[in-house]
Amino acid sequence: MTTSIAVNHAGASPGNQARSLFARQAWAEPSHSPLGGLGRLARLAGLILLILLSLLMLPGCGGGGSGSEDVAPSISVQPISQAAVDGTSVTFGVTASGSGVAFQWQRSLDSGSNWADLAGANSSSFTIALVTPTMNGHQFRVVVRSAAVTIISSAVTLSVTLPAPPALTVQPSNQSVTAGANVSLSVTATGTSLAYQWQSSPNGATWTDVAGATQATLTLNAVTVADNGRRYRVRVSNSGGS
Repeated sequence: MTTSIAVNHAGASPGNQARSLFARQAWAEPSHSPLGGLGRLARLAGLILLILLSLLMLPGCGGGGSGSEDVAPSISVQPISQAAVDGTSVTFGVTASGSGVAFQWQRSLDSGSNWADLAGANSSSFTIALVTPTMNGHQFRVVVRSAAVTIISSAVTLSVTLPAPPALTVQPSNQSVTAGANVSLSVTATGTSLAYQWQSSPNGATWTDVAGATQATLTLNAVTVADNGRRYRVRVSNSGGS
């Protein structure tokens, strides 16, 4: 019997040749295959697609996350100082932009040396419903926060002025009624934040406040003969005078 050993053209054993062929086929079709060119194009297209998908997943490239960046706050319109009359209201405001802007108004009672947050003052505007003379000279500012950045507005001052004293335009008039009837006395006055207090006197020398009589009109119910000749007057006042 005659035996022989087959030797491949590369000088490798059949096993090595098979493994080499398998490795080559993992990356390319044999050159004689009609699909070799298409296979390489398909693998190249897949590689390009994988690269594009990876780029899209990067922040700011349209993929992964919201695709937008937080914007730091900025103030376009600063608060302005205000002058208000005692007993009226006043509003401070600011215009700011940014991502999720948050506001906190503050007040200083010592010309800006120290500042304290105002409870509930967390919007772009802040209103004092009732101004009093003790608020004269108070300073205000607003802290604006957005995207982990904090900015502070300019400080503004509240100036409080006293109103003009009230003026009586219609005085109370004398009344004549029968015993047991009701009678009303009234006054008309001009001014802001007016306060009324009616008083009575048996002789016009000494006066006593009438309890609960703090309106422009005083009503006396079921007057008696004992009320004959009793005198009434009203004191109208505000912080500017009476």
